Amino acid sequence: MKTINFHVAGDNSLADINQILSDQESRYSEFLDSKVDYSDNKVLNLVTFKLYDDTIVPNELILKKKSEAPPRNATQFWEGVMVVNKEQVVVVAYRAN
Repeated sequence: MKTINFHVAGDNSLADINQILSDQESRYSEFLDSKVDYSDNKVLNLVTFKLYDDTIVPNELILKKKSEAPPRNATQFWEGVMVVNKEQVVVVAYRAN
């Protein structure tokens, strides 16, 4: 499995992070996970994507704070800590059914 990693700034809102990750998925990749990372004295999200050789685009990605109700018609596939608006929060990733 081919993967790529890149940083997403921790000063983004959750909606902005969701859009950044969704934009990457539209380039034939799939969000797998995220870890908090430190680089150049900044706290960042180090995200990992699976790369596809074909023109596969996964179903819609939906990120929610763990404290929020899960979306309807979606399946949870990842949970972890992300930096959102400069704070570490537990985020749950769902995939639309």
